[in-house]
Formats: sequence, structure tokens, C-alpha cells
Amino acid sequence: MTTISEIAMLSEEAQKGDIFGIVKLYNIANPAKPEASSDRILSITYPSHPLSQALKAIAERLSGKRAQGTFIFAGGYGTGKSHCLLTLYHLFAAPQVAQAWLNRWSIKVILPQVAPIVLQLMEGEEGNPEFLWDPIFKRLGKVSLLSQIRDYPTISQFKEMIGKEPTVVILDELESWYEAIADPVRKARNLNFLQVLSEVSSDSERSLILLASLYGRNEEILGRLGREQIFIQDLGASEDKAEVIRFRLFQSIDQAKAKRAVESYVKCYTVLKGSLGTVVESIDEYRSRMLRYYPLHPELLEVLFQSFSASRNYQNTRGILYLLSSVVRDSYAERDILLSSDVNPENEEVQDDLFKLEPRLVERCLEDIRRTKDEKLARGILSTILLRSFVAGQPGANEGQIVLGNLTPSRDINEIHRTLDRYSTQALSTRGTRTMRV
Repeated sequence: MTTISEIAMLSEEAQKGDIFGIVKLYNIANPAKPEASSDRILSITYPSHPLSQALKAIAERLSGKRAQGTFIFAGGYGTGKSHCLLTLYHLFAAPQVAQAWLNRWSIKVILPQVAPIVLQLMEGEEGNPEFLWDPIFKRLGKVSLLSQIRDYPTISQFKEMIGKEPTVVILDELESWYEAIADPVRKARNLNFLQVLSEVSSDSERSLILLASLYGRNEEILGRLGREQIFIQDLGASEDKAEVIRFRLFQSIDQAKAKRAVESYVKCYTVLKGSLGTVVESIDEYRSRMLRYYPLHPELLEVLFQSFSASRNYQNTRGILYLLSSVVRDSYAERDILLSSDVNPENEEVQDDLFKLEPRLVERCLEDIRRTKDEKLARGILSTILLRSFVAGQPGANEGQIVLGNLTPSRDINEIHRTLDRYSTQALSTRGTRTMRV
């Protein structure tokens, strides 16, 4: 068996176990922080479909081909909203590094060199401003004009202030900041100014780009920005999240060797397809998916996205990235592809990440692993069931999912079935008071 370590090279982040995940935009001005480095941020940024589409739309707005000048990245915790904003900041602020990144990914857009106004509205020196326009005026060197403002800057006042040069305003945590405002008068004045920003960003005589992150739940903000005037990308619905994760974990993959590893599994699935039930779709399509995600098995990615997306306690793509970083370091020198059974809750780093999903399930799984420690395949089977148990509305894993999560070309499927038969009447995992049985 050729192992992952012989086929793929781990990224520097994954090797060190130091995944850059939580973006704090106020660190842009601090050279000691990763957010300040254009080289580092762009080197770990994959041009996801939402980011690429937004980038092209921004270029169209600046060239006059598009009217929309407000660009929103929406999604839940950990979907990459702040990372997209940070990437766009560096694409504007560091033209040479930006061009190299654009060339690498064959993205043909032209952006002006601009020093964006970046506001992390919940933290940092300018966090939680009383009025949104105060820090913007200060960044533009127009503090003296603040005395002319009555309730909020009017469209004509703001247009006069920014002139016709390209201006980029980036607002992170906009929704959280706005919803924390208790005073209804202050809230209304800030909401009115958001409308001013959005309308000016769509003015053909100005070159204002407004970039913001939202969870997408606040109808007041979305309504005032003007749905017809905004370009919105839902990161939670992005179909290439798996590619983002693979890119962050592996810096290179030998495709020829990967294809041989995948083919050994495909042959196994072809022979045993009847035993896998409906889990595996058409073999050709499954082969394509396995190559696309290698060395991460599609079944593993599917269950992780289902589990993490449904969790209230953890953070979608970012959470999966943290977890798989630990799994990869633990297994890449021994395995040829990562399966659900390789997510070992006995590994302390993996355990910490799983605990953030549902600690009771993890504790019960660990108890079952200790109870069945003399059974060769029990730990892998229990790990597979555990991951499926996190998925809301599912009573654990069915037999086909368990087999797929543990089957390798060198493993006899009958050995998996015999282990399942021995434990089919025993509790393998529990959610609440309900017993999970395979």
C-alpha cells in the first residue's frame, strides 16, 4: 500500500498543526499578526466560487459594466466570511502579490491599488463605534467635516467627501454590531447611513466599493441596503468548500499516484456494490468524486459537513479544517485515503474538536471503545457511528455507511460484518436517552 505521505505533501499549516482559522481584521495594521501579511494570506487562499464571482463582479463595477457596488458575504460562523474580506483587502492593497495570486489561478481581473478602510465593528481600536460614519471619516482624513453632520451624512455630503477616486470600505461583523445597538434613535441613524453607503456605491459617477459580512438573518439591514443594489454570496451554500479544505491541508498531490490509490477502492466497490446498498452512486461518478477530493474520502467529507453545519456549538468549514488537520497528521503516514473510521476520538486533538460538537456522544463512544478494546475493528466502526450520530435527525449510521467508512482493499468485508453481528444487540452509541444500534 502506498500511503498518503508518499502521494501528497502536507501544507505548512497542517504539518505544524497551526491552522490559521479565526480572522481578526483589526490585526491588519499589526505586522506581527498573520492578517497583516499579504504573502501569507494569499498563499493559503483558494479562489472559491463565491470569492471568484465577487472578485469578477467588483472588477466589473469599477470598469462601469455593473451597477451594483455593495458586495455581501453571508453565512454562519466559520464559513469564511472574514477570510474573503481579508483576501480582498490584500488584493487591493498589495498589487504585486495580488497579481501573482491572480496569475496562479488564471483570474483575469484588473483592480486599482487602494488602501481599503477596514472596520472590524465588534473589536479593535475602532470597534463598536457609536456611529458608523465616524471611523470612516477619520480614515479618510475628513474629521473636520463631522461637525457638519446632523442626523447622518446625506448622499450628497458623502459623495462630495469621497470624490471620484476609487474607495473601498470593508465592514466585518456588521450584523452583530447593529443588533447590539439598544438606542432606537442611534440604530435608525446608522441604518440610514448604511443606505447612503449602498446608494453611493451604485452611483455610476463614483467608484465606491462596499464590502461586508453578514449572517444574512437581519432583514432590516438587507432591506435598507437594497436587494437590487447588492451582490450577495452565500458561503454556507458554496459547493466547493471541500476543495477549500483540501487546499489548506495539502500543498501538492501526485495525481498519478492518487489515481492508482483511488482505483484500488473503486475496484473493491465494484465487486461489493451490492453489499454497500445505495451508499455508492454510479461507480464512474464516485471515482470522479474520490479523485476530486483525494486523499479525503467523499463519505468522510459528507458526514462532516452534515454534522458541523447542524451544530450550534461549532463552526462549519473552519471546524472541519481544524479536525481534519489533526486526523491527517495522525494517519497520513499509515493510510492511503482518509475514511470516517480514521477520525479517532482517542486522539486528544481530535477528541477536543469532537467535544465541541456534542460531548455526551463522545464520552459514550469512548466508553464503548474501552469496552470493546480487544475487538480489532470496533474502534473504527464506533468512530463511523459517532460521526453519523452528530447529524440531526439521524439515528447513527446504517450498515452500508459503516462498511464504507471501514472498508479498504486489503480488508475482508466479511470481517466487518462479523464484528457488526457480534455487537448488533449492544449499545454502540447514544444520543440523549435513545440507544443507537447498528
